[in-house]
Amino acid sequence: MLLVSWYVGINLCLGVGCLQRIETFNNMLRIDFIIGLLAGMLCTVSFLPQVIRAFKTKQTKDLSFATFSIFSLGVALWIIYGILTKQIPIILTNITILVLALSILIMKAKYG
Repeated sequence: MLLVSWYVGINLCLGVGCLQRIETFNNMLRIDFIIGLLAGMLCTVSFLPQVIRAFKTKQTKDLSFATFSIFSLGVALWIIYGILTKQIPIILTNITILVLALSILIMKAKYG
């Protein structure tokens, strides 16, 4: 039944866009895609304790502004790389990491 609906779906598509969507879905099931998402999620989650602690305590004196600035620039470059190579795990996880890193930088600037 799934094969029939897939075949009918292909035949009903009139443009290349539909075939690209099917190809994109098939790529999402690949092990490298899944590993990329898991790695990105773990790296993203690793920032949460620092962001939460800085937000609660409003103390950031032990955090290096230069380190987080350079790190944020590197993450921004990873986002650009992900866009250029069409790597969804790299794009999504690095956008989230950049938001967290920038929030730390904002708190560092605000609270010292």
